Amino acid sequence: MTHLKLIRLHPGRRSALPHAQQAALSRALGIPTRRRRPIYFPFLLSYPQIDAPQRLAPAVLQPFVEQRKSVFLVHPVFLSLPALLTAFDAQALHVTVPEPTRLRPYTRQRLFVVFPVLPQPAYVLPTRLEHIAAGRVTLTYQDPRHEPWRYVPSTGPLSVQLAPPSALAARDLYQLRVTRELSWRPGGVAHALEGELVDRVEDQRGVPEAGLDFFRGTPTWQGEIYDISCGGVCLFLPPDVRGPAAVQQLVSLCLRLPPVRLAATPEQVVLSLHVLGTVRAVRTLPTDVALHVRFLDRLPEAFGGLLAQLERAAWGAP
Repeated sequence: MTHLKLIRLHPGRRSALPHAQQAALSRALGIPTRRRRPIYFPFLLSYPQIDAPQRLAPAVLQPFVEQRKSVFLVHPVFLSLPALLTAFDAQALHVTVPEPTRLRPYTRQRLFVVFPVLPQPAYVLPTRLEHIAAGRVTLTYQDPRHEPWRYVPSTGPLSVQLAPPSALAARDLYQLRVTRELSWRPGGVAHALEGELVDRVEDQRGVPEAGLDFFRGTPTWQGEIYDISCGGVCLFLPPDVRGPAAVQQLVSLCLRLPPVRLAATPEQVVLSLHVLGTVRAVRTLPTDVALHVRFLDRLPEAFGGLLAQLERAAWGAP
């Protein structure tokens, strides 16, 4: 497998923290180990999302209702699981799957229900697995627009880069994978630790392009955060940026969060995010261009409390 490097890190400047300390810090953020974890089907979030099956056109939905077509349940740790739609209402849908007990470890976790409608892009419904009973799986709808969005200023420059056209072609053919890694090291100032959350791109085709910087040759846009959540971020960019051309594009986002305290350590923690996302919408404002980016892989839910803490600090609240 050929690895296409998303960004260049700077190891070696400061030694890594002891493994036990890194593990404790990672657990505090909802990432239990430093191991890279493959994110299967990472580009599902670039496809149209719905908040309920009723949003599909009747002609599109009917084959699933009649069980002539299967939906697919997708979770980061397994590729996909075919399922038959048995019922749905305003809050949840019910499906049957082969060996439903396989899903029991993922109760209360997010699953994507994928409605394939080839040759058009699939429709994706974010859900949470509520329970399994008598062979039937119940999944409640999770509308990402309803989660808390926080005002969190970044420290230092924030940059955005569009992926090259070759990446978009590979994305559509499911030829790319993404892994995520969280690493820790002593900070550059006393009484501080630095964490770095990095998404990396892997090419599954085995093309001999080792050492290629994945975003080499694409322009870098500088901007600032308007607000952020576990699922995405809204950015303000200069008015001369060609924002409308970025809709549905894959982007690399690099930002550094302000210092924050975690229960796992008395030192302050500074987190840098080097993550991938897709541009969901662009708005042209009088003095800025607003770029709405959805992360390919959500930040762990533990980040929600961290972002709320940073927002309170930004507004001077206790």
